[in-house]
Amino acid sequence: MIFVFGPIAVAAAWVLFYVISACL
Repeated sequence: MIFVFGPIAVAAAWVLFYVISACL
């Protein structure tokens, strides 16, 4: 389960980071 959720969580974190950076 962690092997599936891990990469998704990392990808979501990067997307969120880019969205916040774009808004700033």
